Amino acid sequence: MKLFAIFGLICFLDPDIGDKRCFNYWEDPVVKYSLEKCADRAKTIGDQINKEFSENGFAIEEISVWCIPVDKSTGS
Repeated sequence: MKLFAIFGLICFLDPDIGDKRCFNYWEDPVVKYSLEKCADRAKTIGDQINKEFSENGFAIEEISVWCIPVDKSTGS
């Protein structure tokens, strides 16, 4: 069975520099999911990140959360 982990890219308007800032997101610790569970979790995480950024005054410019295949025997 193939396993997947959550990976995301979040870009927001940084008011301190007046420009877009982007960073990668990994669950910590990395959790391995079936594809179906990963897809559900990715949506939940995307919604949570968007809500938390908005509540803290950051304008999300772009958010993408994916399920990427991982090796069953290692952490990556």
